[in-house]
Amino acid sequence: MTSLRTLALIFSILLTITLVSCTSDKQWIFINLEEEESNTLEIKEKILSLNDVLPIGLEYQDSVLFINLARSPQALMALSLEKKMLIDSFGNIGQGPEELLNPEFTTRTIDGYPALYDIHTKKMMNILYQGNNYLLNNISNFPAEIFPASDIALSPDYITGRDLQSPDSMFFIYNKKDKEKISIPFYPTLKNLKSRKDYFFAVRTAINQNKNKVIAVNYFMNLIHLYNLKGEHLRSLAFSKTPIPNINSKTKEINLEAEYTGIQALFPLKDYIYILIKTKNSPTKQNAILAKLDWQGTLIKSFIIHQNIIGGFCINENTSTLYAITQELDQDFLEIHNIVSYKID
Repeated sequence: MTSLRTLALIFSILLTITLVSCTSDKQWIFINLEEEESNTLEIKEKILSLNDVLPIGLEYQDSVLFINLARSPQALMALSLEKKMLIDSFGNIGQGPEELLNPEFTTRTIDGYPALYDIHTKKMMNILYQGNNYLLNNISNFPAEIFPASDIALSPDYITGRDLQSPDSMFFIYNKKDKEKISIPFYPTLKNLKSRKDYFFAVRTAINQNKNKVIAVNYFMNLIHLYNLKGEHLRSLAFSKTPIPNINSKTKEINLEAEYTGIQALFPLKDYIYILIKTKNSPTKQNAILAKLDWQGTLIKSFIIHQNIIGGFCINENTSTLYAITQELDQDFLEIHNIVSYKID
């Protein structure tokens, strides 16, 4: 009996130590990707090359890939994946009454339709196909309670994003029916970070209303955070042992000239979330990692990508295809951007 009680006591102590190390000491749970079996993704197809415009995001619907552009007179290109050719350009950029200034994709809704927002015109839009052409259809204006905001995500009843007027908020959750906004404070607590917290805690978010979940991923930190729609923090996950970058002791800011790892983009589906993890300023070549998680934060699978992925990506769940933007330099050191696909079985 004594030995059994001793073993039980030892087990209890070990369990307590494990839980404390995961929660109290670190404020996050560490997931060691190095211990996971990761598949290396190879480019399946180079679909399109662009050298005179800058692609910044991708969306997929009905065998058409939509490319969000900067440095272009039109905001969007429509690329037929069946014909392997551009079939339309739309969303005029300018100062006119029907024109836009800087439209960007929202985080994809889990219902699977692309949407955009333009903070300058206060518009939220979806894409319609009418008369053999694509156009942007205004579905709503920015609610006054959340304007101005960026990095928007939508669901039927909620909007999440970064509050550009609040220097003390990591992001917000807005209930469209009640017109109530919940401001989410910075997490984790960083005592040495004193300057420009709203910038260095920049996040992208996604909503799964059916599962009562919001996910926020840090651009300058290797962290993801799960909340419910009431704004209650559920858990945070780190994909490296030191997910917080070096903080300059003089400026009290994150040192962006040093090596750091952050989460560049995310793509939510009904049952899973894909996130793209990248390391910047490394003296050695670093791979990007595409991680697949469920909405509880459980790692399902991870993939290694050797190419330099920029901007947003999208996934066709039916064909297990990843569409991404790669960047490379030509012989004259000019940037070339390629729209490519990977198989992610």
